[in-house]
Amino acid sequence: MQDAIYIGLINNAALLLSLGLLYELTGFRLKGSGSISQQLLIGFILGAIGIAIMLNPWSFGQGILFDTRSVLLCITGLFFGTIPTLLAMLFTGTFRVFLGGNGVLVGVAIIVSSGAIGLAWRHLRLHKGKAPSFAELYLLGVIVHLAMLAWMLMLPANTGLEVLKHISVPVLLIYPLATAILGKLMENRRIHKLADLRIKQSEEKFRNIFQHHSAAKLLIDPDTGKIIEANEAAGKFYGWSTSELKKKNIGDINDLTPDQVASEMAQAKAGNRTYFEFRHRTASGACKDVEVYSGTVTIDGHKYLHSIIHDITERKEAQRQLAERRQFLGSVIKTTADGFLVIDAAGFVTEVNNAYCAMSGFSRETLVGKYIGELDATESEEETKARLEHIKHHQALIFESTHYHADRDTFPVEISVSHIGDDNGTYVCFCRDLTARKQQEQQIAALGEMLDAAPVAVLLHDHDGKLIFANHAACIMHGYDNRETFMERNLREFMVPEMRASFPQRIKQISEKNELRFESTHVHRDGSHFPVDVIVRLIDWEGQRAYLAIKVDISEQQKAQEAITHSNELLRYIIEHANSAIAVHDCDLRYVYVSKNYLEQYKVSESEVIGKHHYEVFPDLPQKWRDVHQKALQGEISGSERDAYPRENGSIEWTRWSCLPWFEPDGAIGGFIVYTEVITDRVRAEEALRESEEYLRAMISAAPMAIISTDVEGVVQSWNIAAQRIFGWSEDEVYGHSPPFFSAKQQEEFFRLRQHVIRGETLSKIDQTRTRRDGSPVEVSLSAAPIYDAAGNVSGMLAMIEDISSYKRTKQERDDLQAQLIQAQKMESIGRLAGGVAHDYNNMLGVILGYTEMALEKLYEDDPLHKDLSEVLKAAERSADITRQLLAFSRQQTIAPKMLDFNEAIAKLKSMIRRLIGEDIEFIWHPGSDLWPIYMDPVQVDQILINLCVNARDAIADIGTISIETDKTTIDEEYCRNHYDFIPGDFVSLSITDNGCGMDRQTRDKLFEPFFTTKVRGKGTGLGLATVYGILKQNNCFINVYSEPGQGSTFTIYFPRYREKDQPAESKPALAHTNRQGHETILLLEDEKAILQMTTLMLKGLGYTVLACNTPNEALETAAKQPIQLLITDVVMPEMNGRELSERLKKHYPDLKTLFMSGYTANVIAHRGVLDKGVNFIQKPFSLSSLAGKTRDVLDT
Repeated sequence: MQDAIYIGLINNAALLLSLGLLYELTGFRLKGSGSISQQLLIGFILGAIGIAIMLNPWSFGQGILFDTRSVLLCITGLFFGTIPTLLAMLFTGTFRVFLGGNGVLVGVAIIVSSGAIGLAWRHLRLHKGKAPSFAELYLLGVIVHLAMLAWMLMLPANTGLEVLKHISVPVLLIYPLATAILGKLMENRRIHKLADLRIKQSEEKFRNIFQHHSAAKLLIDPDTGKIIEANEAAGKFYGWSTSELKKKNIGDINDLTPDQVASEMAQAKAGNRTYFEFRHRTASGACKDVEVYSGTVTIDGHKYLHSIIHDITERKEAQRQLAERRQFLGSVIKTTADGFLVIDAAGFVTEVNNAYCAMSGFSRETLVGKYIGELDATESEEETKARLEHIKHHQALIFESTHYHADRDTFPVEISVSHIGDDNGTYVCFCRDLTARKQQEQQIAALGEMLDAAPVAVLLHDHDGKLIFANHAACIMHGYDNRETFMERNLREFMVPEMRASFPQRIKQISEKNELRFESTHVHRDGSHFPVDVIVRLIDWEGQRAYLAIKVDISEQQKAQEAITHSNELLRYIIEHANSAIAVHDCDLRYVYVSKNYLEQYKVSESEVIGKHHYEVFPDLPQKWRDVHQKALQGEISGSERDAYPRENGSIEWTRWSCLPWFEPDGAIGGFIVYTEVITDRVRAEEALRESEEYLRAMISAAPMAIISTDVEGVVQSWNIAAQRIFGWSEDEVYGHSPPFFSAKQQEEFFRLRQHVIRGETLSKIDQTRTRRDGSPVEVSLSAAPIYDAAGNVSGMLAMIEDISSYKRTKQERDDLQAQLIQAQKMESIGRLAGGVAHDYNNMLGVILGYTEMALEKLYEDDPLHKDLSEVLKAAERSADITRQLLAFSRQQTIAPKMLDFNEAIAKLKSMIRRLIGEDIEFIWHPGSDLWPIYMDPVQVDQILINLCVNARDAIADIGTISIETDKTTIDEEYCRNHYDFIPGDFVSLSITDNGCGMDRQTRDKLFEPFFTTKVRGKGTGLGLATVYGILKQNNCFINVYSEPGQGSTFTIYFPRYREKDQPAESKPALAHTNRQGHETILLLEDEKAILQMTTLMLKGLGYTVLACNTPNEALETAAKQPIQLLITDVVMPEMNGRELSERLKKHYPDLKTLFMSGYTANVIAHRGVLDKGVNFIQKPFSLSSLAGKTRDVLDT
């Protein structure tokens, strides 16, 4: 069956992955990505895929189906969001219901949980912008399918366990992997989609730049010369519309021959040239000079020329005019590349050469007549005049300055000025553009800074080893702080002799290969040697051949490599000589390495195992070890410190073993390692030692007294649990230190006692005061004795310390306990007394009431005795009310629950609550609307409200607020899982809040315990909240208490919602009988003779035939002789109770009716004070009219 499970699950997973791959390959796309319509369509497609894989499930039987819908739904939730997931869940859930079977509910639950986990994972991921890794997707799969396996427990017990037994391992092996693979397919789909979007955006951006650029642009096919695209600026420049231009060939507008055009395009396409100058025709027929910047772009795999065209007609014209001017000054400045200017005495330019025009960007016309100060970007007008005066007097001057370029940028210049003639003479200036030199200087400076910041040594030297440049790291590497001192040395001086000898050969190799890498050994300034890794490249440096060397000190690297080699050798040595047998396996369970101990322990040779499958070597290996190997391959570590291993001869060997995965450099699991060590002898020795130590440790740990041992210097060597309990310090804190439980004043006393013990004396029961960790004093009794070593010398002291603080607190505790006991006994006695007195008193009152009523029946109202007997009757009735109150106090009275509107109940009690809490406390009531009814005794509701309001009042010191709020609420299963004493359902809530002193955690924990109170002695019994709690439990209610010290308290009570069907059938109201007489035969049983006689007279007076009995057995004998229609019996009697008697009589008289009478409702006929259904009951004492009406009601129903 197991093979079928794997095959079925793998087939279904393969189907899902195939459908997922098909979904990816179809490249499904819609406009309006992310729209509701697309999400619905995606959900429809994924739902269809789910149904497809559900059509090919693996069936466990009994309608229990397994497929990969859980994989599909969790991946849908993770990658597609809420709407597609819900739609897919609806499709698959509906189809699962359609398929039917015992697993329908579980199948639907798995669908819901799988989709929900995927959605939760989507929204709660820590790195939402980051693509999920394979490991994360695998973890998602594990969680989803652990949930799926948990749902199997919903199946009938035997079925669920059977399913889990067969399916757990296959599901956890296959489904998480399928989840990870499908997730990666979806992630690849998302990445491809994002790449497509970016390409489209890039194309759109390029199109916008192309179309709206101010310069004329053409996109040309270099193979045909056809104009593929033209922008608006091109249309304006050429005079044709863009559509007309796209119909032309580049040869149509270029004045070159077709061959020349093809040649130029070939160079542009090859990238040999990017700048061209042509003459282009326009729509008007005129030709314009243009400069063309052309580069290749690739669109849809085809190369095009992207050309930018500038009109340079005017520039060409200016160049032609400049050529004419150049002829005029050619004899003077033709041979110089520097700028040349002639300046008159006033500082205005009268002549300028082309070189200066080129470097400044100004035309000759612009420059001629311009004041020289307008070209200088550094000097003010006054400074320029001063410089001219200086030159006039000194005839010549060379200086550096900065001139303006025509585009208002600046460029550095070196100026050489000579003054010619007298004061009205002219100035001849030669200007050299220093831009290139300055840039080179800046580049060299920046390069030097970068090289100095480099962490490796950088050297530049010639073929003889003369240093041209060395960075800071090179100096430090060789022990030099000063660069100048280092540069005075030759590179060969830093080499060991053998490397120095091979230097010419190295230079030759570098010259031939242009680059060489090798390792060398250099000499430090202090004479030490160190290895370096060297890379040398031949370069051109200022027109000369030079050698750029980059050197790295690899001392640490070599040390690390040596350490690794040594570590590997040491590791192999340790493994070979370790006590453990060690075997290393790869992922295919083939042996990679085995230790010597392994071969000896398992009696195999290395050639028999290396490269072989583990189960091939040991084919009978138990399943336990096969499971351990699979766990290791999944990344789990297994092991046991002590494991029994049965041998073939029946003996047991004890082993210590562990099995753990080993990992490849990329983090993947490469296989597992098994360590096994035979520890039989050690286990036996440890068991013997452990039993001995455990015996001694148990004695010390269980001792009620602190047992402490010290050495001769008083340093603690042992410290038992009782010592920690008495003094507060743990053994770890005091071990190796002097005992901390005495103050500085007690040090001398401790020293004196220790000296007595070290001399061999024994101390017994010395009372002392010591100090606990919290600083509080503790009264102790000390006994101590010396500890001897093997030589008979005193090596320490053993002290036994008894905490006698409790003894000294005994009297106070005895008084407190006595008071509490008296209070409890008082309450118990009062309760018993109340119940007992009320019961006996009720019997006497019943006689008084009965005979009085019968006497009144015989007298006329004007009879003087009638008035007296009426007073007797009233007094008896008042006494009966008192007994009812006593029964209520002792909880022996019947409760009468009924349907209540909670707001109405509070409204009736509101005025009383205001009187109870007083005028200084504000009372606020917030009644909830449309409350559900509750089913409860109104008296108990009043008791709850009054107790809680009085408790809130007592928590408020002066003025404050008490608020009562009602509402309706529904408690769900999630809330109940965190609150074990609640059950789900609808409830009416009552919250009573005060802003009083509040309570701490310790107080809240004991809040409902009987006799617990925070009030001063004599101010409370501690039974108020305990009574409330009992009432709530009796009525299936719950309570929550929230309180913090100084923040007040809130008591919230939840009353179950009353539903009419929950209410027990109420007895019908007593019928108003005009005729109270009867003729039936009644069997009357009462063990109290006075009541028996009185009740007999009452019933006979009403016309009934009465068979009076004093005991149950007598009643049984009487009933056997004569038919009866009604049994009236006391509840609690000797021999048997009234209910047992009634059941026995009904065997003979099935239609017999019974009326129970008692002073209180015993559990015989009631539950929690509520009468059992169908029980007829009359409360003692009763009047004649009550008895007559109740008897008639019972007989007539």
